[in-house]
Amino acid sequence: MQKDNKIIGIDKLVLTTRDYNIKNFNLLDSHSLTTKKDVDFECLIDSYGNTKTTAHHNTDKVNISIGAKGLKIQCNPNKIINPYKLTYNLGYTKEIINNELHKIGIDTDINDNNICRLDIAKQSQMKQKVSDYNLTLMQLTAKRMQGKDYETGMQFKNTQRKFIFYDKRAELIHNYKKKKLNHSFIDKEHNLMRAELQMLTSKAVFNTTKIRTFNKLIETPKEQVLNIYNNYLMNNIINDTKVIDIQGKFNFETEQDIFENFYLGKPNAWAYHLRELQARDNYSTRLNNIVLDFYSKYYSSRTIIRIKKEMQLIESRHIEINNIINNKKDTPQLTELIQKFA
Repeated sequence: MQKDNKIIGIDKLVLTTRDYNIKNFNLLDSHSLTTKKDVDFECLIDSYGNTKTTAHHNTDKVNISIGAKGLKIQCNPNKIINPYKLTYNLGYTKEIINNELHKIGIDTDINDNNICRLDIAKQSQMKQKVSDYNLTLMQLTAKRMQGKDYETGMQFKNTQRKFIFYDKRAELIHNYKKKKLNHSFIDKEHNLMRAELQMLTSKAVFNTTKIRTFNKLIETPKEQVLNIYNNYLMNNIINDTKVIDIQGKFNFETEQDIFENFYLGKPNAWAYHLRELQARDNYSTRLNNIVLDFYSKYYSSRTIIRIKKEMQLIESRHIEINNIINNKKDTPQLTELIQKFA
C-alpha cells in the first residue's frame, strides 16, 4: 500500500489551442441563439455591430468552449474517476476528452494543446480536525505569496499560483448538499486534508514544471511530477522552516535600500512592503521608523493612515503567532504536515 505522501493526482487541467477544425459548420450559426445536442451557442455583438460566436459544451466530465482565443478544454482528471480519491491516469483523461470532441465534431490533436492551468494535489487523513492546523499554517512564510484564510483551511497565493490546504470532506458535503445529492460515500472519511498546488497560467505551469503541452505531461513520469510538487512545497511554502521559530532577522538599513529600489518600479507597493515585513521576528520595533523614514517621503497623509491601520493588524497577528511559537504546541503539527505532504 502506498504512503499518502507518494499519492498525487491532477485536480484540474485546462488546455488551449488555436489549431482545430469544426467538421459540422451547421453547429456554428452566428446569426441566432440555438441549442443543439447539449451545445449552447451565444451570439455576442460588440460596440461596432460585429457578430462573434462562442460555443460551450459542458458535461459532468469535460467542459469545452470555443471563443475568440480559440479552443479551451477544462476537466478534473481526478473527479472523472472518483469524486474525492486521488488518481493519476492521464491516458484515460485523454480518451474522455477525445470522445467528447468527437461527439460535437471538433477535430484537434490534444497532444499539442498548451496547458494553461494545472493543479497537482495530495491528500491525507490527519490526526486532528483540518481546522486545527490553521494556526500552524499561519506561521508559514511562503515566498512571494500572501497567506489568506480559505473557506475550510488556508491558502497562499499570488497572481500566478496558489497553494491551498483545505478540508476535502467538508467541501464535498457542501457541494453535494447544494446539488441535493447523496454524500454518504464520504461519511467514513474524517480529518481529510487536501493540499493543492495550483498553477494558474501557462507561464506559471512552464516555469514550475518545464512542461508546455498535454503530451509532455503524459510523457512525464509520475515520480517527476511528485518531485515537482514536493520541491515547490518545501522551497516556497514550508520554506525550509522545519523549526517554527526560525525567522529572518530584520536589518533596517538593508531593507530601506530594498524598499527604495522597489519603489522606483512599483510606486504603489506599500502593501507589498508590509507583507514582506510580516515574516520578520523583530519588525514591530522598526515599523514606525519605516513609516517616518520611508513611506512619508512618497505617500499622502491619507495613505499613511491606511498603512498605520494595516500595521496594527499585522502586529496583532504577529503577537498571536509569537504566543503559539513560545508555547511550541504546534511544532508536532508542522512535522506531521511535512511528513504527509512533502
